Amino acid sequence: MIDINREIEKSLSVLPYRTAYYYPADFKELPVITFYTLTESNSFAADNEAMIQQGYAAVDIWSSRAAECGGIAIDIDKAMTADGWTRDFSRDMPPESGIYHKNMRYVKEFILGGNNYAGI
Repeated sequence: MIDINREIEKSLSVLPYRTAYYYPADFKELPVITFYTLTESNSFAADNEAMIQQGYAAVDIWSSRAAECGGIAIDIDKAMTADGWTRDFSRDMPPESGIYHKNMRYVKEFILGGNNYAGI
Protein backbone atom coordinates (compact mmCIF):
# COMPACT_ATOMS: atom_id res chain seq x y z
CA MET A 1 0.00 0.00 0.00
CA ILE A 2 1.19 3.50 -0.76
CA ASP A 3 0.26 6.83 0.80
CA ILE A 4 -2.00 8.56 -1.73
CA ASN A 5 -1.75 11.91 0.09
CA ARG A 6 2.03 11.83 -0.32
CA GLU A 7 1.57 11.20 -4.05
CA ILE A 8 -0.88 14.11 -4.41
CA GLU A 9 1.46 16.41 -2.50
CA LYS A 10 4.37 15.37 -4.73
CA SER A 11 2.36 16.10 -7.87
CA LEU A 12 1.35 19.55 -6.61
CA SER A 13 4.83 20.45 -5.31
CA VAL A 14 5.89 21.77 -8.73
CA LEU A 15 3.35 24.61 -8.45
CA PRO A 16 4.17 28.02 -6.92
CA TYR A 17 1.06 28.06 -4.72
CA ARG A 18 0.68 27.44 -1.01
CA THR A 19 -0.75 23.98 -0.32
CA ALA A 20 -2.33 22.45 2.76
CA TYR A 21 -3.77 19.11 3.73
CA TYR A 22 -7.57 18.86 3.72
CA TYR A 23 -8.70 22.41 4.64
CA PRO A 24 -6.93 25.76 5.01
CA ALA A 25 -5.97 26.62 8.58
CA ASP A 26 -6.97 30.20 7.77
CA PHE A 27 -8.08 32.25 4.80
CA LYS A 28 -5.81 35.25 5.41
CA GLU A 29 -3.31 34.26 2.72
CA LEU A 30 -5.06 33.36 -0.54
CA PRO A 31 -4.89 31.60 -2.90
CA VAL A 32 -4.34 28.23 -1.31
CA ILE A 33 -4.67 24.70 -2.71
CA THR A 34 -5.85 21.90 -0.43
CA PHE A 35 -5.78 18.16 -1.09
CA TYR A 36 -6.80 14.85 0.43
CA THR A 37 -7.50 11.25 -0.49
CA LEU A 38 -11.12 10.54 -1.36
CA THR A 39 -10.74 6.76 -1.69
CA GLU A 40 -8.07 4.20 -2.25
CA SER A 41 -8.43 0.54 -3.09
CA ASN A 42 -6.69 -2.42 -4.60
CA SER A 43 -7.75 -2.68 -8.21
CA PHE A 44 -5.84 -5.88 -8.95
CA ALA A 45 -4.41 -8.65 -6.80
CA ALA A 46 -2.70 -11.97 -7.50
CA ASP A 47 -1.71 -14.73 -5.08
CA ASN A 48 -3.33 -12.77 -2.23
CA GLU A 49 -1.06 -9.80 -2.87
CA ALA A 50 -2.12 -6.36 -4.08
CA MET A 51 -0.52 -5.60 -7.44
CA ILE A 52 -2.29 -2.37 -8.45
CA GLN A 53 -3.65 0.30 -6.13
CA GLN A 54 -6.09 2.95 -7.29
CA GLY A 55 -6.36 6.32 -5.60
CA TYR A 56 -8.91 9.11 -5.95
CA ALA A 57 -7.76 12.58 -4.94
CA ALA A 58 -9.64 15.77 -4.12
CA VAL A 59 -7.88 19.03 -4.91
CA ASP A 60 -9.53 22.30 -3.90
CA ILE A 61 -8.70 25.89 -4.83
CA TRP A 62 -9.57 28.74 -2.47
CA SER A 63 -9.22 32.29 -3.77
CA SER A 64 -10.48 35.83 -3.28
CA ARG A 65 -11.13 36.16 -7.04
CA ALA A 66 -13.23 33.88 -9.25
CA ALA A 67 -10.99 34.29 -12.31
CA GLU A 68 -7.95 33.28 -10.26
CA CYS A 69 -9.56 29.90 -9.52
CA GLY A 70 -9.77 29.17 -13.24
CA GLY A 71 -6.11 29.97 -13.90
CA ILE A 72 -4.93 27.92 -10.93
CA ALA A 73 -7.16 25.02 -12.04
CA ILE A 74 -5.37 24.97 -15.38
CA ASP A 75 -1.99 24.89 -13.62
CA ILE A 76 -3.15 22.09 -11.32
CA ASP A 77 -4.50 20.06 -14.22
CA LYS A 78 -1.20 20.35 -16.10
CA ALA A 79 0.81 19.29 -13.04
CA MET A 80 -1.46 16.41 -12.09
CA THR A 81 -1.84 15.00 -15.60
CA ALA A 82 1.92 15.32 -16.22
CA ASP A 83 2.36 13.04 -13.18
CA GLY A 84 -0.08 10.41 -14.46
CA TRP A 85 -3.32 11.53 -12.82
CA THR A 86 -6.58 11.74 -14.80
CA ARG A 87 -9.11 14.46 -14.01
CA ASP A 88 -12.42 12.82 -13.20
CA PHE A 89 -14.46 15.83 -12.11
CA SER A 90 -14.30 19.59 -11.60
CA ARG A 91 -16.83 22.14 -10.40
CA ASP A 92 -17.19 25.62 -9.00
CA MET A 93 -18.62 25.72 -5.51
CA PRO A 94 -20.89 28.56 -4.34
CA PRO A 95 -18.74 31.39 -2.96
CA GLU A 96 -18.96 31.94 0.78
CA SER A 97 -17.95 35.17 2.53
CA GLY A 98 -16.17 36.42 -0.60
CA ILE A 99 -14.04 33.28 -0.96
CA TYR A 100 -14.24 31.43 -4.26
CA HIS A 101 -13.84 27.68 -4.22
CA LYS A 102 -13.25 25.15 -6.99
CA ASN A 103 -13.23 21.39 -6.39
CA MET A 104 -11.34 18.99 -8.65
CA ARG A 105 -11.04 15.20 -8.48
CA TYR A 106 -8.35 12.97 -9.94
CA VAL A 107 -7.69 9.25 -10.21
CA LYS A 108 -4.45 7.32 -10.66
CA GLU A 109 -3.40 3.69 -10.55
CA PHE A 110 -0.09 2.60 -9.06
CA ILE A 111 1.70 -0.67 -9.81
CA LEU A 112 2.91 -2.08 -6.49
CA GLY A 113 5.93 -4.25 -5.94
CA GLY A 114 7.74 -4.34 -2.61
CA ASN A 115 8.79 -0.77 -1.80
CA ASN A 116 8.79 0.19 -5.45
CA TYR A 117 5.80 1.29 -7.48
CA ALA A 118 5.08 3.13 -10.69
CA GLY A 119 2.10 5.20 -11.75
CA ILE A 120 0.14 3.80 -14.64
